[in-house]
Amino acid sequence: MAQQGKKRITREDVMSDVRALLSRVRAKGFKVDDRKRAFIYRTGLQKVLLDARLSYTKASPKGFFEALDKMTFLETTRFARQPVGHDFLLQFLTAEPLPLNIEVLWVSSRLQHEQAVINEHIRYASEIEQLFLRGDASKALQKLNEYEDKLGISLWATELRIALAQTSQGLDAQKSVLNDVRAVRRKGMWHYITNTASVRAEPSVSIGWFIEENRRRLERQKNSPYTDYLRYRSIGVWPETNAGCSKVLRVEQNHHVVDIYETFIAFLQEVSTRSCSSELEKATQQALENLKLIEDTRVRKLEFKVKGVLSIDVPIQDLELTDLLFTAAPTKRIQHTIRKNYRSHLTVESIISLALAVAKDGLSKGESSSLKLLAVRGLAKAFQRVGYQAAIGERPDEELTKLAHVYSATPFGRAMVSLLRAASSPRTDEALKRLQISALNSPAWGILDLIGFASHPQHELLTSLFPSKGTKWFADLLANSDQDKNEILLRPDLVSLGRSLHKIISGMPQRAAEIASVAISSTSRVIAAHAAVLALNCYARTGAIYEASKLIAREHVEYGVDPESMPVREIYEGIEWRDMKAAASAPELSIALSLIQSTEGDDRLRTYRRFALETLLKSVGKDRPSALRSTVTDWPTHYMIFFMEHVCTSAMLDMLPSIKSSRSVLEERRDIFGYLAILDKVRSDYHTHEVLEISREITVLDGLRTIDGSRVHVDKESLTRRLKVDLAESFQRYSSLSRTNEATTDGVATIVRDMSKEQQPDYLLSMPTSEMDEILVSMFLRARDQFMFNIPHGLDSYISKRIRHGSIVGVIRAPAEREGVAARRNLDGSYRTEGILADSVADTHQRAALVSAIANTSKAIDQHLLKLKDTLLHVKSELKPHGLFSITLTPPMYLVIRSFASSDASLDSFIETLLKSLWAMLTPSLAQAQILLKRDSVAFVSDQFHSLRVRAQKILTNAEERAAFDAAAVRASVGMQAALQTAASWFEPAESNPRSYTLDEVIAIALESVRATTTSFVPDLEIISNFEFSFSELTLPLVCDVLYIALGNVAAHTKAKFDPKVRLEVNSSEAENSIVFRVRNELGYYRDEELTILQQKLELIRNELVASKGKAKARVEGGSGLHKLATIVDQGGRDSMEFACVDGYFELTVTLPYSRDRPF
Repeated sequence: MAQQGKKRITREDVMSDVRALLSRVRAKGFKVDDRKRAFIYRTGLQKVLLDARLSYTKASPKGFFEALDKMTFLETTRFARQPVGHDFLLQFLTAEPLPLNIEVLWVSSRLQHEQAVINEHIRYASEIEQLFLRGDASKALQKLNEYEDKLGISLWATELRIALAQTSQGLDAQKSVLNDVRAVRRKGMWHYITNTASVRAEPSVSIGWFIEENRRRLERQKNSPYTDYLRYRSIGVWPETNAGCSKVLRVEQNHHVVDIYETFIAFLQEVSTRSCSSELEKATQQALENLKLIEDTRVRKLEFKVKGVLSIDVPIQDLELTDLLFTAAPTKRIQHTIRKNYRSHLTVESIISLALAVAKDGLSKGESSSLKLLAVRGLAKAFQRVGYQAAIGERPDEELTKLAHVYSATPFGRAMVSLLRAASSPRTDEALKRLQISALNSPAWGILDLIGFASHPQHELLTSLFPSKGTKWFADLLANSDQDKNEILLRPDLVSLGRSLHKIISGMPQRAAEIASVAISSTSRVIAAHAAVLALNCYARTGAIYEASKLIAREHVEYGVDPESMPVREIYEGIEWRDMKAAASAPELSIALSLIQSTEGDDRLRTYRRFALETLLKSVGKDRPSALRSTVTDWPTHYMIFFMEHVCTSAMLDMLPSIKSSRSVLEERRDIFGYLAILDKVRSDYHTHEVLEISREITVLDGLRTIDGSRVHVDKESLTRRLKVDLAESFQRYSSLSRTNEATTDGVATIVRDMSKEQQPDYLLSMPTSEMDEILVSMFLRARDQFMFNIPHGLDSYISKRIRHGSIVGVIRAPAEREGVAARRNLDGSYRTEGILADSVADTHQRAALVSAIANTSKAIDQHLLKLKDTLLHVKSELKPHGLFSITLTPPMYLVIRSFASSDASLDSFIETLLKSLWAMLTPSLAQAQILLKRDSVAFVSDQFHSLRVRAQKILTNAEERAAFDAAAVRASVGMQAALQTAASWFEPAESNPRSYTLDEVIAIALESVRATTTSFVPDLEIISNFEFSFSELTLPLVCDVLYIALGNVAAHTKAKFDPKVRLEVNSSEAENSIVFRVRNELGYYRDEELTILQQKLELIRNELVASKGKAKARVEGGSGLHKLATIVDQGGRDSMEFACVDGYFELTVTLPYSRDRPF
């Protein structure tokens, strides 16, 4: 066998390999049948041919193939009776790369050697295609069976079989083709390609989704040596580089010779539209010379495109219909010709003619059905560039695009794919290239060739095939717009389009834009649409912002043209604000800028959108869009509707100086939709629904603010009841002393003087004071202890429940987890390597380094957050000496308390004074917490992500991967800093606004609170209730505490693969004056041993609750949710809380007091 490794393979090595192969398959002692010998021969020869490529890099391989023919004549004849089976496609060999020009010469020589098989393939393929185009997919499938019996199994035949089976027999039939492949091999290249073709053919799969999904999937594997090949195979896109194209040709040589041929023809078509090196041009010309005996119209057309050789053997299309269309013939005559064409043979060229006619004059119902109708109507819509915003099922152009991709194994399918890409391309030069490739796949000389090859040096030779009528005159206009003598006979708008197209091809965009104005105003939507795109390409080069904005707005708002099919980004990219400011006083600029896709990370364009919106509003003397309701403008109604709905988005409103808060954004958006409900009569119901939804969102936002404002909280009513008992006797004694005025001035002065020495409040107990002052200080200290430490009514309990328990860490960390730049921590302190952005990095070493960098950053952030949660955000005590929250009795505050205490006539008023004073004395601690979060923690997070970005820039070598990670890290940093600002606002107790909340609103508020602390929690929630509840502003936090802990447990502990099923029952028991919450959620996949551990843990919690009513762990973070819940529920009832695991579900029942007569 040939030498492997670094040693160069010689021609002698190759011939030695051939002789060894022949010796093996001829051996008499080799006890296998002819089928097995045929397999060994073919797969062995495949390897020989891949090796032989490397030994003919500087010489023609023609002699090699002649010698190979002689050596293998007997085997070729012998094994011809054994068709190529599925097993042949199982072998997949790697091969060393070659320069593209050398690979082209080798492949063409190999195909020349196999020309008899290729010609047989062409004859069968043509018959199968014609049967399909006649609408007889069943007969086409039968003919494909004959084909495979004679030529064997190939990727080409498998893809076509899937398409025909889907068309003629349905989904089950085409899936059986896939199952046949899986029975042989469940992985590998053949299986992947077959599975891709099967998914593409499924009726329920949108072709747009299919293309984008394959792009994304292959982008994640961009460094694989097979990515370029799989991209070509799945969505028909060729690599932009020579090396990429060479990879595709090299990989294809693992397969049947017909697969090599079809891919090679597609390559020649693609490369014929590109600027190539002289070496590649020579190789392409030599390749066509090698293929000259292959009886394929596509080869003849390539000979014209590449070499200028015109074949008269290719059929010529009858251009009668387009001749009439281009000269504005009477409608009656056009309709008669349409009917005649519908009865003729279906080709790409006839579909184009009919589509152009239908786009102009419509189509009567009785003229056709099935494939022909789908193709004509679909292409007509594509030519018109309208209806892109309609539902997929109502878009004939979408159906035709799918059909074309499903049948991309045929020249018809490839021609239609290219034609549809041309029809929707935002760039004129790219559209012309796609038009040429469509022409190269057409079986006749016709309109595609006349238009696509208008700039070809031999264009006159091509036009000589056609009579001097409308279509030829238009083609002559494209070829040389200044000299055509027959333009007077053409439609004026068509002359405008032709002249303009010639000018832009000739490099005169300014003149082209001027000439296009007549075509843009055409009554023909086909002419107007394509003239508009042509003009926009001109504006992109000349910088005509005002004209471009008006045209973009017209095309999209009035005709629904897809922004992706217009060069919107190309027009505005790189333009400074000063160059577009003059156009901003009209709505068109704002509309056009809003159509630019993927502007999320583009701060400059987003800023320009804001500038444009502000300038527009100022020009009419308003500061917010809803104010336009009372302003008379000359804007068309549909422009105003689009402007309000799509330009004035929440993101843009949030940037306006006149709108100060997120609530104001929602209110403004609600006012806008209210105006739209009046303005847009067709969609009035939708806009009204949006008004109601935004109102509900505002309610939820208010509720969340109430919750946030109640996180730093004490239960004033409960503490008051407790203190009335604790302080009753002391207050009575204090009041008695106060009435006798026993306190002395010296006593007060002593206390104030000693307190000025910054001694701790507890030291006051040992100071020499009067009895009255001693009693007052004692009452203060007892009130302070209850205020700070009472379970469950004191400050530390509420901070534990509403801040430390999941919220603070979860809320702050969630943005980074969502962006994939923070790793989740395991119980043992290590960090998970999956589910982060590093997963998408192709290079193994770089991925590992990025995983490590993310883990280190995650660890540093977690240590900081855990210090906040476990050490700092606590009430200062012996157990928590570094806690931030403490109350120090200062001399001024003592004098205030003493003054009020002396005047308080009742214990109630005295306790109220104490509680107000305690809140006032807590303020410095709350401010310190805000500074810690807003300043210190924000700076820490910013520094950490800056360091991570720097490390990532050094680790990642791929520019796109670097940019994607950097953008994600920036978003994560901004998100975490915003979360810290939100957390800081929790330490600003909110003022209550009297209002009530429904049960649905309370549940929505609780769900949003849980989602804020998790990366993704979207439960499949079923809500059941027997009463229309109303919860007041004061009790909202209490009910939300119950739901937050209950739903938070579901988010934290369920192992359901998909959205967990949660059944929430909230019922009122009138007999028992109670409200009962029952939460039942699926556990998901717990192993038996895990379920046992869970049951044991729940039993342990039950015992702890019996012993301490939850108080023992109520202020502990982690694993204390049920303990905190126990402190909330009614302590007087035994059955106030129950929980258990039952039949794969966790069930929790909580009962609280509730009276229907006096609701919460």
